Amino acid sequence: SGGVVITDVEPGGPAERAGLRPGELIVSLDGNRLQDADELRYRMHGRAPGRPLRIEVPRKEGNLAIELVPEEFPLERAEELLARRVGIQLVETKVRTRRGPMKVLAVAGLRRGSAAARVGVRPDDLVRAINSVELESLDDLRKAVRRAHPVGRITLLIQRGAGLEQIEFSL
Repeated sequence: SGGVVITDVEPGGPAERAGLRPGELIVSLDGNRLQDADELRYRMHGRAPGRPLRIEVPRKEGNLAIELVPEEFPLERAEELLARRVGIQLVETKVRTRRGPMKVLAVAGLRRGSAAARVGVRPDDLVRAINSVELESLDDLRKAVRRAHPVGRITLLIQRGAGLEQIEFSL
């Protein structure tokens, strides 16, 4: 049967305004049946904000077709989204390298029990990149989160000492 369960609805966002609620099932996007969340991410990848989409949601009275217009994710909400969904807060800092000082982002806050904490992220770890885009500033972070938001997944390149590890999170 397939479909994608809505796990979260952004307050005031297009989905909430369209009447969608957490726990509901999206069975199609623009007339294409959805098997799972990976297929939804695939169909949303590269889709421009502002371009309407049509989804179908089963309701008691039958499938309800809903049109909504995705908005560009606001830059100022990126850090809050990362804190809420991944469980980390980042700060700009500098580290010394053989080539001189380098600007990086460090984990300053880690929510207990969060996705990041469960996979072993620690305070003072460095976040070097998001989805293969290098980060030097919180502005870089905001832009990278905005690009990743429609896809619903984010891969962080974490550095601890000399070691690097890529970790994927849902947004």
